[in-house]
Amino acid sequence: MKTNLDHLALFTRDLERSLLLFQELLGFDKLWQVGPLGGKATASLFGLVEIEAELVMLKSQAGLSLELIHLLKPNLDTVKPAAALPAPSFFCLEVQDLEGLHQGVSQNGWEPLAPISTMPTPAGEMISMFCIKTEENVLLELIQKLSPQ
Repeated sequence: MKTNLDHLALFTRDLERSLLLFQELLGFDKLWQVGPLGGKATASLFGLVEIEAELVMLKSQAGLSLELIHLLKPNLDTVKPAAALPAPSFFCLEVQDLEGLHQGVSQNGWEPLAPISTMPTPAGEMISMFCIKTEENVLLELIQKLSPQ
């Protein structure tokens, strides 16, 4: 199965400070910014009860995509980070056979945090996705980009 790194994601306490670092100092370009968004369906994808967040997708000159996630709920300043987050950060892998992978990870002891969900990205591209957490407390967001119909 061909797998591509789609993007890295970092949870941030201070979105403006993170944008200063990645945009102004490191030269990343902003692709899009959305939020606040959330809801129980979105929260369940990441193994949380609730979530409300602002999202910013950046891209480096070398092509690395970085998603900054500023959590509004749960608030990182009022809860222990380990309890509030599904993982300290995560990365997203693009795969070709998401349903087959879902079955494979389930059969090998990694419990998906939620069923496969299909949704538009903030850029308008349709994807299917699910997440797992590894023993190392790394969240893997696994996506399959869907062809326009």
